[in-house]
Amino acid sequence: MELIDFLKKQKELLEDIKNCLEREKQVLIKGEGKNLLEIVKEKQDYISILNAIEKERNQSYPDLNLREMEKQGKLPFDIKKIGNELRSLSEKISILQQTNILLTKQSLEYINTLLFIFQGNEKSINLSYSPDGKLGSNINQDSSILDTSV
Repeated sequence: MELIDFLKKQKELLEDIKNCLEREKQVLIKGEGKNLLEIVKEKQDYISILNAIEKERNQSYPDLNLREMEKQGKLPFDIKKIGNELRSLSEKISILQQTNILLTKQSLEYINTLLFIFQGNEKSINLSYSPDGKLGSNINQDSSILDTSV
């Protein structure tokens, strides 16, 4: 297989991964957890295929580095163009991954906060101001908003 063919396949897969990440972002924003697993599985499948193609490319073209070839002026225009597109897609994917990680962390913090509020904690520290204006550190036995005693 020609180098340009490997690069085109990689570009297609990176576009598919980017689309998965964009859908994942929307699912995280909307809180549609049931759709998340399907998207993650699809993304993992694309990544597996991408890794297989990269391995095959490395076997066919060992020690090939597009940036080095570009510095030496040995890079054909079509390969240079697709190489730039691959870099751009990689950057977009990285940004989307970071965004999705932040959204996931935010969702987990929200869930943990709700669990803490509803379940309470046997011993929690009340960090509120006392009447004299100092930050209090009273220890409450139950900080749940629900009365668990019956």
